[in-house]
Amino acid sequence: MSVSGNVKPMAVSIGFTISTQGRAENIEIRSLEGKMTQRSVLRLMRQGAARTRFEPLIIEEVAYEIVGLIDTFMLGEVF
Repeated sequence: MSVSGNVKPMAVSIGFTISTQGRAENIEIRSLEGKMTQRSVLRLMRQGAARTRFEPLIIEEVAYEIVGLIDTFMLGEVF
């Protein structure tokens, strides 16, 4: 499958928390470079997070949240 048109890369940095159930929560856009709106990118990140599970931090059989995480994604934009 090929994509026609020009692809403009964009970068987004997000902050988030991994809950005790292994879900990404409290997603926030920290920086955004590209033409997509912050609202569109946040919706895209939340949709991806809804399909992703992480291993929660477990110490002595007690699950803890992992807070203050930051990640950067490179996305392609077709126009």
